[in-house]
Parts: sequence; structure tokens; C-alpha cells
Amino acid sequence: MFPPFRPPNAPNVPRATRLRRYTALLAELRAATSIAEDDDAAVQKELEDMKFWIANEFVWTAGGIGGLTYDDSPRDVQQLVVDCVETTSHVLRLWANRLCVLQGSSAAAKELTSVLLLYVGMTWQGPSISEARQQVASPGFLIAYTSTCDALAAALDKASAADVPQHLGEFTAMLLWTWGGLLKMYEESSSGFSDPVLQPMLLPSARLAGAALRCWAGPAAAGLERTVPLSKAIHAATDVSVMLVKGAQEISAHLRETRIKSLRDSVAASHEVQWLLCCYAALAAQALHRQLRGRQPASLPATNTTTIQQQRQQSGQQQQQQQQQERAKVAPMHKRLLEGLQVPGLIGWESEGMLNREVWNEPEAFSVASACAVFSNLHAYGMGSSSSSSRSSSRDGRELPLLTATVHLRRAAVLLELCLLFPERHVLCMCLQDITREVQCMFFCLREEVGGVAATWDRVQAAVASGILPTLLQQLLPVLARVLQADSEEPVAVSDACSRAAAEVGMLLANVVPGPHCPLQQLLNVLQQPSSVSALEACIRCWTQLHTTLPQPHIELLHIQQLTTALAGTLAAAVTTQPTAVGAGAAAIAEDAAWLFASQDVFALFATGLKAGVFAAGKAIEDLRGTAGDASQSTSSRSSSSSSIACRRIVLLLLQATMTADIAMAASSSLASSSSNRSSSNSNSSSSSSRDLRPAWQLLLAHSLHAVGSILLAVHAVDLPPVEPQLQDQQHGYQAVLQGVAAAVAWARPQLNALQQQAAAAVAAAATTGTGLQRSEQKQDRLLALLQQQESLSDSFAQLLTAAASSSSELKVYAAEFRAPLADVAQDQAALQWLLSLKGAVPAELAQQLTNFGAALSGRFPARLCCNAPGCSSMARFSELEAVGGKACMCSGCKTARYCCRACQESHWKAHKAACRALAAARQ
Repeated sequence: MFPPFRPPNAPNVPRATRLRRYTALLAELRAATSIAEDDDAAVQKELEDMKFWIANEFVWTAGGIGGLTYDDSPRDVQQLVVDCVETTSHVLRLWANRLCVLQGSSAAAKELTSVLLLYVGMTWQGPSISEARQQVASPGFLIAYTSTCDALAAALDKASAADVPQHLGEFTAMLLWTWGGLLKMYEESSSGFSDPVLQPMLLPSARLAGAALRCWAGPAAAGLERTVPLSKAIHAATDVSVMLVKGAQEISAHLRETRIKSLRDSVAASHEVQWLLCCYAALAAQALHRQLRGRQPASLPATNTTTIQQQRQQSGQQQQQQQQQERAKVAPMHKRLLEGLQVPGLIGWESEGMLNREVWNEPEAFSVASACAVFSNLHAYGMGSSSSSSRSSSRDGRELPLLTATVHLRRAAVLLELCLLFPERHVLCMCLQDITREVQCMFFCLREEVGGVAATWDRVQAAVASGILPTLLQQLLPVLARVLQADSEEPVAVSDACSRAAAEVGMLLANVVPGPHCPLQQLLNVLQQPSSVSALEACIRCWTQLHTTLPQPHIELLHIQQLTTALAGTLAAAVTTQPTAVGAGAAAIAEDAAWLFASQDVFALFATGLKAGVFAAGKAIEDLRGTAGDASQSTSSRSSSSSSIACRRIVLLLLQATMTADIAMAASSSLASSSSNRSSSNSNSSSSSSRDLRPAWQLLLAHSLHAVGSILLAVHAVDLPPVEPQLQDQQHGYQAVLQGVAAAVAWARPQLNALQQQAAAAVAAAATTGTGLQRSEQKQDRLLALLQQQESLSDSFAQLLTAAASSSSELKVYAAEFRAPLADVAQDQAALQWLLSLKGAVPAELAQQLTNFGAALSGRFPARLCCNAPGCSSMARFSELEAVGGKACMCSGCKTARYCCRACQESHWKAHKAACRALAAARQ
């Protein structure tokens, strides 16, 4: 027990007497063997007096209030501080070793800790900072601090808020603020987060901060009055989350060092740290949401360091324009995350923290994204760590885990909220990467509960589709379009950041959109929003562009193809033969298809999608060739798996190309009908749009046929791996590709007949006038040859279809079978069976004939809206319209055909030459 003590009665006690008394008091406390059950008011008062007396001694004798130096401070007071550190360590050990730390007095431990807090918070200057820090951060104090934090955290997690004495709230605040004060005792360029001396305090501080928030801001504390001690505990706990975020910034600058990387791994593996980062993300979003009044900013942030207050300091005229402009509302997703973290008391919370109040007054979305990236939550599940020792238990001895699939999903939603509230390119890029990791963590959380990999991913995709996909499609895509539009004249480095952000959106959508849980009606609604369509196209282009420099094999390209195939399948089902398959709203879209097909953005999206598929299939052929070379040296399951996935990517292109051809046929017919209906209304804009778009869709059909033919021809040139024995006898719907090609080839017949009639009329006119007869006859002969190619192809594919006895609906039905996750080996084998069947059904000569026909047909439909060269896979710029929009991209002869580069123009000249000369002559 602490001995009884009576302070001197005289108000002006001599310095030497006071120093002797304080020294004796500390010695008596160090001699104690247990903690008093009740507070000793006399001891508490004397310790408080000692704290302020020490402060006065240092301030007035060691440099004044402007700055303190260790050498000028009184030696006897320095020794008193040393005694205080030893005494604090002893008292904390006694307190932590109690059977129940929630009972008994914490007054002495709290007051002694507050003395050290005041000492580390003094304005030490120069080398004195390090000396003062080392004096407090002794080995004995560090051990006592960690044991106290662990004991108190365990007790708070098990107790109800009503059963916890409120004086422990202030004690908790003193402990956490002491750690924060030690971290601040470094140069301005460092927070001390990576100092090995203080590292033992980090995780215990995080555990205590989390326990304090769950206790005093949890559901059980809803009926308690928020007293000063409890408020201090909550503010100190949130300060710990701020220190973690600042530490992430320090660590990111030194990640090349092995020691720093190991520290990063150990910190990120802690579920308590991840839980606190969730709290920080929610609170930062809450502060931004409050300052922006729940709406998106009217103007984009200039840089990632632009603050809300700086944005408010704009000119009065610009502010007035912003107020008049209607800004989209942002749902307060942070509330659901705080509820999921079991801290509803933080909803509406405003910081009065001692150390980091400015962070909440001026929150930064970039700091949230950066901290989540540095302390990747994948480390909490043993992924990405440098060693297996960093794997952390998801429960840490608790009845319920801190991190659940619901928490990860809601943090992903909060990161989306930050993207909408602060749509800056770097914030978008980092937050979207963090969201992808949150989806992966959902898989790890559910894997044990659900069981199989495929079933677990299905559960994850269902949750994401209902949780964040609507926000992605309805709000983030328009925001991304604004960012990309503002980026058009920015430097290359900025453009790269925007490209990466767009690619991240594409990656995220590809995880959900191709799956069965994405309502196709949502995709149809997106296609009716021009800004969303252009953003989707940018996502596909940027994501594909990232793979142009990656080594083989290009397995991730499968996700791009799943996204583009899902988009093509959605529109094909809505406007061709199955409008009811995608919902009642699809029928209305089918009826108003003319409006949808008259959109240049929609055309550019599907042109880009086909180019991405061509690029991915070309890389798949390269992968098959590389795998065949590896297999000649050694047989490995990895090579076999890579081959199967490559086959699946090729099949996806074949499906996508045939569905794109379906869309192109429907678009061309719709535009022809609408053009004839509006001819009497003198709608020049509509007529001009139809004149541009109809040949563009016809050109896209030709490109689709060329893509199918060239890939089938390439398949004949590679050795496909064998099919597993149990799948050899299974029949697959490969006939769907044959059916789609046959329909597209047959559709070309009336288009060519119309051109032939025009050519015949030109020959007759030339014969009458006697000028240009030879050239007109040559043009007619070439069209007759093209018609013969079409007739031969049509007969050949009709024979193949008759032999295969295919049905008219297999294309759309079977397309859904290739919308499963990457790891579905059974579907990879099904794709291999497809290719083997197609390779046997379509000879190389027929594939070459189809390729030649597609190339020749593309020359007959020059268009202004895309690169006219078939097989082009260039993904320069954010849009196909932008890529061919310059004057240098235009054919100088016909002034109509466009190309992305000179190489494409030269390769297409043979097919384009006849149409080019005809258009040039007609223009003259």
C-alpha cells in the first residue's frame, strides 16, 4: 500500500524543501507493493503540484518559453525526472498486474504519467530533443507501458461501458498522449514512427485506442453522458489513428530499407491497426462530407494537396457560380462503416484532440488512401508479407473478429465516398487500388465460412454488386469522365496518373460486371449516359494500354475481355433477339434503339472493346506459342493452366466479335430506318449524325469478321494442348460462332448489292458521257469479285451450320458460361474444347478467306469515328474519337477515312483505295 502522506502546509515552500519532499514521495511510491483501492487525494494533489513545479523550473531556468535546452536545465530537477520515470514504471507494473484493472485507484498512475506527458511536450530545442526523449523512453518504462496498455485494452474489450470507472478514461488518454508526445519529439521530417526504441509501444497503443473507442463510443455507451474523461479518451484514441496515418507517410519514403519494410509488414498485419485505419477513413469522410454539405465539389481539386479551405478561398464570382451549379449528392457511407465497426458514438463526432485537431478541421482524402496503401490490409491475412511470422489471427482472442467481410465492404464504400467528395486523380487511383484489396479481403474473411473458392467468390461478387456497384456506375463514372476531360491538356506525368485511375476503375468493374449478380439493366442505363460511356471506354483503353509493356503471359487480360464481352452481350441481348432476357426496361431500349445507336460515344465504346479483345487474343496466341516452346523442354501444370486460360481468352474474343457484329447489324438497320423517317423533317443534325454513324457501324461489322477470321487462322498455326479425358466427349456450343459469322456475312449481301447498283449506274453514266468509263468498270469488277467472295463464304458457313445443326439461340445462352472467375479450370477446359472443335470445323483456307473478306469489306465503308484499319489494337488517348480526331489522322484523298497512325493507313490502303478514289471524284 502507498504510505500516508501530508503535504507541507506553507504555500511558499523553499525550493530545497520541496525538492526533498518530492524525491522522498517518489521513493515511497517505488517502495509500494500494491495499488490502493481508493484514491489518495493528498498523494494525487502533491503529484499534481510536482508536475507544475517541474514545468516552472524548466521554463524559467532552461531557456524560457521560447525553447528549452537540456544542458541549461537544473541538474537536480533532471534527476527528479529520472526518479519520476522509474516511479511511473513501477506503479504502472503494479497496476497492470492486478487481477482486475477496472477496480481500484488509478490516480497515482495517471498523475505520474501526466508528469511524463508534460515533460515530453515541452519545447525542447536541437539535441535536447533526443536527450529528453531518451530520458523518458527507458527500457523499464517501455515494458511497463506496453503491459499496462495490454491489460487495460483486454479489460475494456470485455466490459460494458457502464461498468468501467470514468477515471480510467482520463488515464487512457494520458497513456496514449504520452506515446504520441514521444513520437513528436523528432525533427520535422520524421515522426519517430520508425524509431526502433519506440516500436514496442506501437501495437499496444493501437490495441488500447481500439478498445477505448469500442467501449466509450460503442452501442453500450449510447445512454452514458459524454463526460470530460470519456471525451478525452475518445479524442486520444482518434489521435492514435492520426499518428498511424502520419507514420504511413514516413514509412512510404523509406520502404527500400529492409528494416522499414519489416516494420510495415508487422504493423499492417495487426487487425487492431486495420480497424483503426477503418475508423480514420470513416471520420475523414465524415469531416469532408460535413464541410461539403454532402455534395460533390463543383470544381475539381487542382492537386492532391488542395484543401477544402483553399477551395473556399476562390474569387467571389467563382463561388457564386459554384453555388448556382447543381451538385450531386453523396451518400454518407461513413455512417454504415462506423456502425459496422461497433462505434456508432463517432457518428457526428467532432475532434477536440490534444495533438491532431487540425487534421479533422482540414481532412485530406489523399492521406487516407496513402495509409491504406502502405498498410495494405492483405498483410492482415498473411498476403504480401515478407515472412509468414507477420500472419495475424483474425480474432486475437476475442469472441468476434474485428475485421469481417461486411467491414471490408463498407470501407470500400467509404473509399468510394472519398473519391466522390475529393475527385483528384491521385486520390482516385490509390482509393480504387485500396477498394480492390478490400474485395480480396472479403474473400479471405468468407473462405472458411463458405468453403470452396468458386462459391466464396460468388458470395463476394454478390455483396459487391449490391453494395458498391450502383455507386460505381451511377456516380463514379461521371466523376471519372470529368477528371479525364480536365486532364486533356495536362503534362504527361499527370496524364499517367489519370490513366492509372481509369485502369483501376476498369479492374474493379471487371470483378463484378461479368458475373451473374450484376443486373444487366444497370449496364443498359449506363449506356444511356454519355459521360459514363466515355468513362467506361477510357477504363478499357487505359487498362489495356498498361499491358503493352508487361511480360508474358498476359493472364490478367482475361478480366478486360470479360468486361468488354459482358457489355457487348448486354446490348446485343437488348436490341436483337432477346430483349426480355435483360429485364422489362430492355424492351423500351430496343424500341428506341435509334437514339442509342446514334450516340458516337456508344459506338466508340464498342469499337474500343473490339480492339481490346483483338489485342488480348493476339497476346493469347503469343502465350500459346510460348507455352508450346516451354512444353518441348519440360511439362508443367503451370504451362497447361496458362494454355487453358489463353484458349479462354481467344474464345471470349470470338464471342465478343460475333456479338459486336450483331450490334452493328442492328445499329445500321436502325439508323437507315430513322434516316428515312426523318428525311421529310429537314433535320440536318440528325442526317449528318446518321451519315457518320451508319458507315461506322458497318465498318465495325467488317472489323468483327476480320477479327474472327484472323484469330481462327492463327489458331491453325499453334499447337493446342490436349483436353482432359473426361471432357473429350462433351459437346459444346461452338456453333454459336459459326452462326454469328454466317449471319454477318449474309447481312453484307444487300449492302454490297446497293454498292453494286451504284457502280452499275456510274458505268452507264460514264458510257453516256465517255469519261471515266475504264475506272468505273474496274470499280464494278472489284465489287462483283467481293460479291462472289461473300456468296462463297455464305455457302461455306451455311454448310457448316447444317452439319453442326446449331440453334438460333445458342450464342447468347453460351456466352454466359464464360462469365466466371479466373480460377474456374472447368471453363478453361471448355474453351479449349471449343477451339479444337472450331479448328476442326473451319479449315485454314476458309479462315483466310474470311479474313480477306473482312479486310476488303472494311475498305467499302470509310468512317470518321474510328481507325479504319482492321486488326488495329492501338489504345492511345482516352477515346477512339480523340485518337482519330486530328487533321493528321484523316485520309487526304477522300477526307473521310480516319487512322490512328500512318502504319494503319498504309496497311489499309489496298482495301481503301477504290472507295477513296470514288469519294474524291464525287466530291469534285
